[in-house]
Formats: sequence, C-alpha cells, structure tokens
Amino acid sequence: MESVNQPSAQTLRSIVSATDFSDPSDAALSWAMTIARSHGAQLHLVHAVSRTLPLLSRHDILSPLAEASIGDADRCLAELADSIRSPDQPVQSHLLHDRPSVSILKVADWERAGLIVMGTRGEGGVDDLMVGSTTERVAEGASCPVLSVGPKARLGASLPLRILVATDFSIEADAAAIAAQEIFRVHERDVSILLLSVLHTPKGLDKDIAVSQLWGEYVAECRALLKERLAVLSNTFGLDGAAARVLLRDGIPAAEIVRAANQEEVDVIALGGRGSFAAGREFLGSVAKRVIQTASCPVLSVPSLISKRMRNLR
Repeated sequence: MESVNQPSAQTLRSIVSATDFSDPSDAALSWAMTIARSHGAQLHLVHAVSRTLPLLSRHDILSPLAEASIGDADRCLAELADSIRSPDQPVQSHLLHDRPSVSILKVADWERAGLIVMGTRGEGGVDDLMVGSTTERVAEGASCPVLSVGPKARLGASLPLRILVATDFSIEADAAAIAAQEIFRVHERDVSILLLSVLHTPKGLDKDIAVSQLWGEYVAECRALLKERLAVLSNTFGLDGAAARVLLRDGIPAAEIVRAANQEEVDVIALGGRGSFAAGREFLGSVAKRVIQTASCPVLSVPSLISKRMRNLR
C-alpha cells in the first residue's frame, strides 16, 4: 500500500482569523489564539466592510453614515487586536473594503498563512460574513487548511486531544491527516486519533447470496485498509503514545461522520476536500459542507491544492 511520506518538521508562522465581532467569530478566535500560541505564530485578524451600506449609496446625503460605519468597524477591530496582543502573541489587524471571502483570502495570501480560522453559525444559520457562501468560497479558494468553528466550540489554553480523521483512502484524506498532525502538534502530545471510513451498503443484498458475499469481502478489505493506513500514519508521525483506532461505519457519509464525532466526543474533525466523499465536486462538496453545518465540534478541511503539492512530492 502506498505510504504517506514523512513531511519536514513544520510550524505555523502565520494564522488568519476572520471576525465580524459575533459569538461565532469569538469562538473561532479562541481556537486561533490557542493554535497560534502553540506554534509561536503571528495572528492576523481580518474584518471586511463595504464603503457603502445597503440603499445608502443611492442617497449622497446619507453617505456620512457609511463612513461612520467604517470608522466603527476600524475602532472595534483595533480594540479587539489590543485586547489579545501580548509580548509573546503578536497580532496584526486588517480592515479591508471588499467581500468577506475575498478579504480573507487576500490576507491569507499576503501573509502566507498556514491556517485560516473562521466561525460558522451552524445548521440553518445565515450571516453576511461567516457562514454559507463565504465559508464555501474561502474553502475553495484557500491554499491552506481552513478550520470552521461553531459558536459553542470555544477552546481553552490547550490544543484538542481527541481528533477524528475521516478517510476514503484518497490522497486528499491523507492531506487532512497530515494537516491535523502539524496544526495540532500530535507528535508532541498524548492524543487520541480515530480513523473513520463510511460505506453505504447497497439495497437488496439479502436477495443475492453471491453479491452479498462479495460485499462482505469488500467490507473486510476496507477494514484491513483502515488498520494499515492507521499504522502508516502512526509510524510516519511518531504516534506511538497516541490512542489510535479505526472505525468502519455504514450509512450516509456526512451523517455518520457527525454521529461518530458526537458518540466519541471528539474535539475536532479533519477531512479532505475531495476524493469519493466529495463525489467529484469542487472542494467543498456536499459531504464536507454538511459536516461543517451540522458538526458540534470544529471541522478542519484541507483544500485540493494541498493534495496537489503532496502528489508532486511523491
């Protein structure tokens, strides 16, 4: 079986945290700060604002209100940066006059960020900055992993200890495992790793004994591949002290990933952006999007560009 190459020792030097001063973005910031401290990384706060407010652009007499709104955003961003800045935690703020997704990606590229952290509203939420199309556009356009954090998923001073890695045995899934290892410094701590794969049993197997037998053999092979993949990852990243195990489930991938995360009480989910989970779609496919929307814990998603770089190194 193809193994994952040992990556060079890396540390994050720059992390982008998007904010709209809401509870979801505050939760995301708590994760960004904890990760930044663990790597000694510079934190970049990004807020996007338009120079025109809805309808106001039609009335020149009301334009001072738009300028006042920009001034308020600038002040709030500066105050937030000052409140978390310390001698051992450098923070830089960026107020951009552009669409949120464009602003976040611009700063991430300018600062060569190794991680983008953004808040989400969760199931059914609608927010101008932090959810829905913005999350999808950032995930599709980012050249680094993206951590999506729900409003209740605040993080303390330590990194997560229980990580679920969803895999379909693709190079994208390997990229997610590598990103999780590097970002959460798995090799340095006593971390619990759960490697999950989801199958979807075809209907009517009980009506055809031969097909049923073939399916049973396929399931057994998948379980063996999971164990082998986990062994490769454990050896590659020095996870001897980690509590690592595999889990094979049957059902709808997104639902089973979220269900397993809840039952196992994991701190974070890591998954690749494409592969069979994404059914050939662009990066944030239906499964990844659904997991981000419904998971009660943060979701680390890895863009396909990361996988392309890995492929070039093999």
